[in-house]
Amino acid sequence: MKASVTIVCHSDLVLGFKLAGVDAIAVTSNEHARTTLLNFVERGKWGVVLVADEIMSALPERDRQTLETSASPVIAALPLSTAAAEAGNEERAREFVANLIRRAVGKNIGV
Repeated sequence: MKASVTIVCHSDLVLGFKLAGVDAIAVTSNEHARTTLLNFVERGKWGVVLVADEIMSALPERDRQTLETSASPVIAALPLSTAAAEAGNEERAREFVANLIRRAVGKNIGV
């Protein structure tokens, strides 16, 4: 299986991701998100699925655990709401990106 990536987010963000060359899928409700994501786990079409954090946090705890422990696809929350809040403050934005890198690679890297 090819390691493909998709993003699950609200419809207002899909076009931006697609213009950047990233596949994105819009969900219209919490239930739509839930069934879409659980379906991804069953089918295994994607290698990595990034989910907007506000969508992931709205899912029932049991479903979130199922998704977060999935080995294929790897499913992770994408902190879009935090990124939007930090967009106006350069120092906080740098700190936010540095924290993302530290979580991803396990090392502090200056940004």
